[in-house]
Amino acid sequence: MSLKALQLFLIVAQAASLRQAAQRLNMTPTALRRQIDSLEYYFGSELIDRNAGGIRLTEAGQLLLGQAARILNDIAVTRTQIDDLKQLKRGTVRIQAGGAIVAELLVPTICTVHERYPNLRFHVFESRASGLVEALTDGGIDLVVSLFTPETAQSFVSHSIQLRHSVIVSTDHALACRPHVTIRELACHALAIPDESFGVRRELNRAARACGITLDPAFVTGSLVMQKEVAMRGMAALVLPPECCRREIQDGLLCAIPIQPANAISARLDLCSLPQRRKSFAGQALFDALAQQMHIGFTTGALERVNER
Repeated sequence: MSLKALQLFLIVAQAASLRQAAQRLNMTPTALRRQIDSLEYYFGSELIDRNAGGIRLTEAGQLLLGQAARILNDIAVTRTQIDDLKQLKRGTVRIQAGGAIVAELLVPTICTVHERYPNLRFHVFESRASGLVEALTDGGIDLVVSLFTPETAQSFVSHSIQLRHSVIVSTDHALACRPHVTIRELACHALAIPDESFGVRRELNRAARACGITLDPAFVTGSLVMQKEVAMRGMAALVLPPECCRREIQDGLLCAIPIQPANAISARLDLCSLPQRRKSFAGQALFDALAQQMHIGFTTGALERVNER
């Protein structure tokens, strides 16, 4: 069986027709058909059913589709491990992380590792913690850095650190001069927070219910870029770990005000991997660097504004 044929099959499976797939691959339909024929000969079964409406996968084709990506990933990992034996110090690591932690928490560590090992390649995917289990078990992701890790993924957690959330506002916002902020006080101002599919929103709702109030955010968005933008314009308050806004805080565009301890919201930042899967050199290098950073900790408190009563 040809690995190239398997790679081509994955592309054909996503196309509406064989001709469309051939155009995307810059191949002739006949040449592409021969590759698919070789797979069908190998498996002894028809994989693609062609009709006037285009193509569709047969039951055997659907079964192969479910395994093909994993097979190719296993081959890529094996090749990386062979490179490791040769001490070539190269390879690719695939990381999944929530958007709120990519820029300020993940990128500095990745850059440090890349500076030490310039032949390593990093593929970073932004996604919510809810897809963590599938990302690791399907074989496409090596490491996950997650906030509000779901209970179903706790067995994948290798290292953790608590990140305290603060109220993030512009320096001229009404809350900027407060020594701390309660949830009840926060609810009196325009908010920019994610929807209920995000862990931080669920924690905020829980804290609000405990105070007998309901949050009515002016801006509902999971985009960290948009949240920061409306906050810097003085239009809304955010609830985030200050590390997520480190640059803006240090530049004097935003400030972080502690949430009153009784209403405190914190999240565990988790480094996750599949315990039984051997890590490549690239994966181990980044894993070790992230684990070390978690051991050292992040300077959340140093970013919070200290206001006297």
